[in-house]
Amino acid sequence: MDHLIDVCLQIQLEQVKDIVGSFTNGTLDGPAKITYVSGKKTIANFKNGVYYGLRRDWSSDRTLNHVAFYNQYIMSPAWDIIGSYLIFSNAARIKFDDVSKNDIDFVLNMDTAEAYVGTLINPTLEDTVLDNLYEVELIESEPETMDCLPIPKWEIKSKANYLLLLESKKKVPLPLIPKDNCSFLLANTKGIETIFQFWKTSRSEANENDYGFLNLWKMKPEPSSPQRSLVKIPFISDIYMVDFENQVFNLTIFNGKPAKFKMLVGGIDKNLTLHGTCHLVTSKNQSKLVGTHPMLDWTPFEIKGKFIHGNLEGHVRIVTTNHNVIFATFKNGIMHGPVFVYGLSLLSHKRYEAKGFLLKNSDNPLTSPGVQFHGLFKNGQAFGHFWIQMQGGGHLHGQVNSDGLISGKDIAYIYPDGQTALLGVFEDRIMKKAYHVNVEEYSCNDYGLLYVEKFSSKQSKDIFYFDPPTNVSFGGGGLMPDPYETKNLQLGKSSIPNSGDGVIARRNLPSGITIIHYSLLSYKQFDEVSIYHNNCQNNKSRSDDERRACSKYEIQLFSYDATISLPPELDKGPLPNLGPKVNHHFQFNNSEYDEIEHPRWGVIIGIRTTKPIKAGEEIFTYYGYKKSDFPADAPWYHEAHQKYLDDQITLEQCNP
Repeated sequence: MDHLIDVCLQIQLEQVKDIVGSFTNGTLDGPAKITYVSGKKTIANFKNGVYYGLRRDWSSDRTLNHVAFYNQYIMSPAWDIIGSYLIFSNAARIKFDDVSKNDIDFVLNMDTAEAYVGTLINPTLEDTVLDNLYEVELIESEPETMDCLPIPKWEIKSKANYLLLLESKKKVPLPLIPKDNCSFLLANTKGIETIFQFWKTSRSEANENDYGFLNLWKMKPEPSSPQRSLVKIPFISDIYMVDFENQVFNLTIFNGKPAKFKMLVGGIDKNLTLHGTCHLVTSKNQSKLVGTHPMLDWTPFEIKGKFIHGNLEGHVRIVTTNHNVIFATFKNGIMHGPVFVYGLSLLSHKRYEAKGFLLKNSDNPLTSPGVQFHGLFKNGQAFGHFWIQMQGGGHLHGQVNSDGLISGKDIAYIYPDGQTALLGVFEDRIMKKAYHVNVEEYSCNDYGLLYVEKFSSKQSKDIFYFDPPTNVSFGGGGLMPDPYETKNLQLGKSSIPNSGDGVIARRNLPSGITIIHYSLLSYKQFDEVSIYHNNCQNNKSRSDDERRACSKYEIQLFSYDATISLPPELDKGPLPNLGPKVNHHFQFNNSEYDEIEHPRWGVIIGIRTTKPIKAGEEIFTYYGYKKSDFPADAPWYHEAHQKYLDDQITLEQCNP
């Protein structure tokens, strides 16, 4: 092989070890054997350097795991092996048969001889799933053949009430009545907060890399057929092929402009439209042409799902440019049924942009872990009850309006405890006027989705609204106390000598929950921050103590080019929240800082428990100050750090 020059091989696989075959004008022509570095082998026929005819693949342990006919792409049904399962499916790139013949995949467990038919979905994920599953019996007769490939024949035994995960060798039970999952939770769990926490846990058993789509089966499917005339924002309104050789299609998504998507895996019908299980990806530049769904700003970047003559059908996995992972139910190309979304993105971003606050990485915004949306779509838009999680563990909850948007009079922000809430008027996810209430009763809707059946009356006359802080305003109602903090915490004398006040738990608090907010004035980088520093810590007309006090509360946001701080002259009374009053401890810290989003202040810093905290205990965090020059040198901190290190050495010497 070393002497060959300008050899053309259209093999997009792993590194080749050697090839045995005939070359014509530098390309493989005729039968050939290819051996890979990994030990895998392929025996196939070639024409002009591409697969042409029968192809067979062996794994490194010499197991035959793929057989199909090719004309560059797969052009026939294929036999494949995944783990202990033998699969027969119509993997042909161009499918000429009637659609009914393309729906059924045959799966045989070679260890147990159990046989199934159904629909393979999400085959490009870490696990291949057989859905709409029937248990069958393989007929022991001479099989029909197609191009020398055996075609299995079977008789249906029964409809299965589970999913089959092939790589994992798991049978995942499906609830006969999804509502029972919710009803079972309510019947066997006591207390509003406990119900809420158990429900959150039940949704998060699987993340987006571990079969997150299984949560779709925890809700009852939408029984009705979609009505195309009622669809206001179609997911895909137009598909046409622009490059057959490279399998590139123009897709018009969410009423955007035609954007080029490359088909990495999948098939087409005789009209050259998408047909079969497909994996489509666009580029960063092309994604700018893709439309955005207005409810949660979803802009699709990647699509994995089954197309039937250009229409998505069944369960589909969609990745957005913000890295949200959408698991949606489609009927006849329309989003119509349960929808479940991973990846928390900022809901108030547009409002920050309008105020001049910019994302640090606007070209590649990151999501944080969590279930962003849990609800139902009908005729292409959100319908009925919904849950939208915000960073920090709080949720927006209620019913969408007639346009499928988060707007209305009875929408609530429910704090991470699942009981404390702000109920009132929201407009496009933004709190306009809300009052403190408590959740008094949860129930289950007809789709098996938990919802608030009853709220309490107003717990105070305070009116809450969205107003992010600036360099001249605390925003969000000024010094009005937060009801969630008031419920959980109080100011009291710190256990640390000479530290003044500390934050004390009023009640037992679980680990891993946001309990405190940290929001003061907010300064834009770099102009407002520079002005503040010049007027405060760098102002030599102030005393040394005053200059050091200028950075006492300074902390930066993770997502935005902004700094939270407070001039010393404003540090003379109550603050809008308790976060700045949490003291530091090197050893007994029980909380940590994290960025959160609050419906009142927007994006701020929160403080999350790292271990269970008992009523009466003080909340401690870890400041993590680095050594710096005056006036940001924090000498008290580094003196305390040195004493802590000295004490640890002494303890080690006393307890060898």
